[in-house]
Amino acid sequence: MRFAAMALFFWGLAAQAAPGFDVVRAQWRSSEGVLLDRAGVPLHVLRIETKERRLDWLPLHDISPVLREAVIASEDKQFYAHGGVDWTALGAAAIKSVTASRPRGASTLTMQVAALIEPERLGQGGKRSLRQKWEQVLAARELEGAWSKDQILEAYLNLASFRGELLGVAAAAQGLFGKTAATLDRAESMMLAVLLRGPNAATDTIARRACQLDKTLAAAGREAPGCLELQRRARGLAPPATLVAMGPQHAPHLAARLLKEPGARLTTTLRADVQMFAREALRRRLLELEGQGVADGAVLVLENASGEVLAYVGSSGDL
Repeated sequence: MRFAAMALFFWGLAAQAAPGFDVVRAQWRSSEGVLLDRAGVPLHVLRIETKERRLDWLPLHDISPVLREAVIASEDKQFYAHGGVDWTALGAAAIKSVTASRPRGASTLTMQVAALIEPERLGQGGKRSLRQKWEQVLAARELEGAWSKDQILEAYLNLASFRGELLGVAAAAQGLFGKTAATLDRAESMMLAVLLRGPNAATDTIARRACQLDKTLAAAGREAPGCLELQRRARGLAPPATLVAMGPQHAPHLAARLLKEPGARLTTTLRADVQMFAREALRRRLLELEGQGVADGAVLVLENASGEVLAYVGSSGDL
C-alpha cells in the first residue's frame, strides 16, 4: 500500500514546460570579454569571470563530428532512439543501486541537459533526491517534445563541465588541446568524451575509460586510435587548474581599461594592422635600448583628420 501511494505521488507530479532552446542559448555568457578593432577583428580576449571558464556558445556544425559520435557512444548509446528516458537502463540502474557498492547512473543526455538547465530544482549528480530524479525524468520528456535531438546534443556539449573550471566544449578544446572544437582529432575527442563522466579524474582513470570507449567504437566498426595512443594522450592532459589565454593578446592595456563585463564584445577605433605594427616597432626599439636601462615605452597613434585612436600600446609586460 505504501509503495502504491508513493507511485501515485510521483506520477502526480506535474511536468513543467521546458524552456526554449533559443532562450537557453541566449542566456549563455562567455567568461571572457573581447576587444575588437574598427572592422570587427578580435584584438584582445580578456578573462573577466574567474570562477568558471566559458567561451562563446558553439553551434553543432562547429563541433567535430567525431566528438559528437564519441560522446553518444560513451554517455547515451540510445540517444537517437529514446524519447528522453532510457527505461531499460533506468531499471537496471535501480537494481544496481541496491546490489552494487558503486552503481552507475542511467541519465540520458536529455536528462542531463534538463538538470544543467535547472540545477536548483533538479539537483546535481548523486545529490538528487528520489523526487528530483523523477522530476528530471519528466523534464527530459518535456524537453524531447520541445527541442530537436540536435538542439539537445548542442546544448549538452556547450553546458557540460569537462575538466576543472572548463565549461563547454569550446573552452575544453582550447584549454586542454589549444585548438577549436571543430578541429579535434579522434583521440582528443575520446579524451573529452570520457572526461564528462569524471571531469577531475586522474589521468590513469581517464586512460582506462578511453580504452573502454575505444573497444566500444571498434566493435561498432568505427575508427579507433588504439589503447596505447589513448594512454599516451591521457598522460599529456593539462592539469585542471591550468590557465591559458584563449584568444589574441594584442591590446592588454586598453582591454583592461575598457572590458568589465563577461561576454562583452566592444568595438574600438583601433586598426588591427596599425596596432600590430606599433607593438612590433616598440618591441624592437626597447630591445635596442635595453643596454641603456630603458625598459618601458608606449605608442599612441591618432588619425590626423578625425583624431581617432588607431593604435594603443603600452609596455611593462607583454606590451
